Amino acid sequence: MAQRYSAYQLQPGTLDDIVGNDRAVADLRKFAKDVNHGIKRKPLLVYGPPGTGKTASVKALATENDWNAVELDASDYRDGAAISSRLAAASGSRNLMGQRNLIVLDEIDELAPKFDKDAGAAISSLVRGSKNPIIFIANDKWDRRISFLRGLTDDVRFDKVPADKIAIAISRLSEREHLGLSKDTVSTVANGSAGDVRSALLDAMAMAHGGDASIDTIGVRDRDQEIFSTLDAIFRSHTIAASQRARNAIADEIDPGMMVNWLEESIPKRYMDMADLNAALAALSTSTLFLARASMTQNYTYWRYANLFMSSGVALAKTHFPDFSARYAFPRIVKELSASKERRGMETQVATKLQRIMHSSRADIRRDGMALIRLMISEARKKCGDEQVDAFLESAYGLSGKEMEWLSK
Repeated sequence: MAQRYSAYQLQPGTLDDIVGNDRAVADLRKFAKDVNHGIKRKPLLVYGPPGTGKTASVKALATENDWNAVELDASDYRDGAAISSRLAAASGSRNLMGQRNLIVLDEIDELAPKFDKDAGAAISSLVRGSKNPIIFIANDKWDRRISFLRGLTDDVRFDKVPADKIAIAISRLSEREHLGLSKDTVSTVANGSAGDVRSALLDAMAMAHGGDASIDTIGVRDRDQEIFSTLDAIFRSHTIAASQRARNAIADEIDPGMMVNWLEESIPKRYMDMADLNAALAALSTSTLFLARASMTQNYTYWRYANLFMSSGVALAKTHFPDFSARYAFPRIVKELSASKERRGMETQVATKLQRIMHSSRADIRRDGMALIRLMISEARKKCGDEQVDAFLESAYGLSGKEMEWLSK
């Protein structure tokens, strides 16, 4: 069995160990310098893609300044009472050793949909009254679910890390943990990391100690594997509690719309009983209704219900053990949309120009008008010739040569 590694082994000792985000590190140090000199600072919102060192940097900042980090994440707090009771004392005093408290609210964008009506007020009160520094951590600063933070914080942005910088981090880890990784191995892991330092370090540890792990098995980090694991968690679960991991993965790592496509493709391969298949697809259909409501109303609380139906709903739909003989396959609808993107773009472009003449909606023109126009063009070419027809299409409809060629076909 492959060995698992704790975050402690991968945790940088100081901010000097953080690679690829020098500007963000400088901003964090300036924040700490101001706080230590008694300058009042807004809380920080540290944001950026997963695996780029946000949480690690905040922890290193606390270590570097001998601050006591009081950490909460999305699993620790849900309501105003919990936030107030846990943080009230920490926000106004030092710990028993005389250290300054640093209040860290991690995954703020993931916990916001779970707030009760008093949580926002509790956070605002915390920000206004705290005598100690506060740092929020999120993936997306523009997430509407944390719009209440705008104006309350100073932003610190983390970006995906270049491969050459990730190689430095892997080399440091290899030297510190005596992994003995070769330069080729370091380069391979770094180039396949997709800018994710945390994943690269985990891959490096796995390649050094995992037995079955190798350059061939890791290669370019495959984000589909995360989806495969989530799908397995759904199809193998028989209780709501057992499907919790899948719900967390969808909420934290996987776009819910893309997850719907994967499930639509995979459910018929796993559920052989027709009643199970029908119930699972009904649950998936319900989840799409909540996703649509979230999009139309911009109320992303609906995502939690969509998440529940596409994970626990699909999991509990079965009464027979699923069939795992067929492999997972990339959703056909996504492939087809990708392949037809150019055609659909041209179709919209031509319909927009025809709209000025036909005085109809683009949808009606695409559905009904295109076929009629094509037939008319074909008959006109037979009687008048290509040159005259092209000249008319250009002058009357404003079509380009490429558009006329596409429309004729």
